[in-house]
Amino acid sequence: MIALEIRTGRWADSAKMMRAARDAELLPGVERAFVFMGTPANIEEAQSLGLDADGLQDAGPSDLVIAVDGDDAAAGIAAAESALDSGGSGAAGAPEQTAAASLARVEADVAIVSVPGEYAA
Repeated sequence: MIALEIRTGRWADSAKMMRAARDAELLPGVERAFVFMGTPANIEEAQSLGLDADGLQDAGPSDLVIAVDGDDAAAGIAAAESALDSGGSGAAGAPEQTAAASLARVEADVAIVSVPGEYAA
């Protein structure tokens, strides 16, 4: 059974999404978990990997998609949501980030913009 949740207008960084999928897949009764932004390319990729969930095409590029396949898909969804909602940077053991104002204390000449491409400019 596949459970699908679409969080409209919700963004998460890729490290946090990967952690959320991994946490869900660690549970007994979860075969596979997908956590991704609903861009057309990501939806197409998920479908090519065998994700066939009703409602998947309703996701837009600014929506977060959580899909879990298995006998206990609901527990997988809950685990992924918990990982996404937890504080921290999304990488296990990584330091927790504070407000964006912390960037004012950093001397750097490189920035990483992680949003759907059409919004990056």
